Amino acid sequence: ITSKNYYDRKVDEYYQKQRKSNDKYSHLFTQILNGLQEIKTFHMLPKLHKKLDRIKSEYSKNYMIKRKYYVRRENDVRFITHTFSILLYVILVLLMIRGTIGVDALVLVIGYFESMNSYLDKTILSSVTIREVNVAVKRISNILNYSSNEMIEFGNEMHENQNGIIEFQNVNFSYEN
Repeated sequence: ITSKNYYDRKVDEYYQKQRKSNDKYSHLFTQILNGLQEIKTFHMLPKLHKKLDRIKSEYSKNYMIKRKYYVRRENDVRFITHTFSILLYVILVLLMIRGTIGVDALVLVIGYFESMNSYLDKTILSSVTIREVNVAVKRISNILNYSSNEMIEFGNEMHENQNGIIEFQNVNFSYEN
């Protein structure tokens, strides 16, 4: 269970990094579309290609690390499940050979075990989905609760030469007639 939690945390960690890379990619792509004329004018495409390649590489790296931990966790769970299955089957066969249980009890226990295994698989799959949704909810929460100290406050700037006198020079006004 401890290794499962460790692998779950690692999967979450690299899933978050993977999502951040995806955000960077989307943000850069939006900037490219918004400033396409300037990009062409100033020959910025080679730099943008390099930046896109870096973001793509970062995304791929985080995806592969996330998959590594995900696969390890899945393998650990499968190993434990299959080991327990084999152990249960051996015990049941030994009990049946000794005459302690009959075929009906054997079939009943195996049926319950397989049913429990099915629910366990669904629970594990649900936990993965819940963890991925949790990452998305945290990201949305961060956006909704964002506050920056760098926000500009308009109208509060003070200048040394500001003394309340406004002077107009070379201003003309007239009616048509």
